Amino acid sequence: MDLTESYGKPEFMRRWFLTILFSLISIGAEAEDNYLPDPESESPMNETEVRETFSGKTHRGSYNFKMDGLDGFHFEEWTSETGQLLHRIGSRVDKGQWRQKGHRICYEYDSEDFRSACFSFYKRGNCIYHFQETIEGTDVTGFTAVSVVKGEVPSCEPPMS
Repeated sequence: MDLTESYGKPEFMRRWFLTILFSLISIGAEAEDNYLPDPESESPMNETEVRETFSGKTHRGSYNFKMDGLDGFHFEEWTSETGQLLHRIGSRVDKGQWRQKGHRICYEYDSEDFRSACFSFYKRGNCIYHFQETIEGTDVTGFTAVSVVKGEVPSCEPPMS
């Protein structure tokens, strides 16, 4: 898997940037936002959906926070069918492992400054909302990112009321 290729044509990038920008705005306004899934009343993706969405796929997305030492919010992450992963943010590429535990995925990076964490996932259109459940084994909950499978144009949909 080559994570050094370009992000694509200018029109795709413009649409991608606007979609992610609006997603970040909505993630940042979590308390007032009707676009985020509600973990209290909605079910996360099931085990089969998670496997089909992540195994052997590359996701492009954006975090709703900035980490020290990383140049940006946008990431790309490849999760191999054998449990390896490559994560790129800006010019930095980190390796690690991922494993599925039921409907959750747990990530462990080889880098010392990336901590292990487990997530469940919610889907709107073809957008995947990453809901963190633990970090280094401690319960920590909240939406941290939104992504789509590489090559797809995001088509996030708000929930029906």
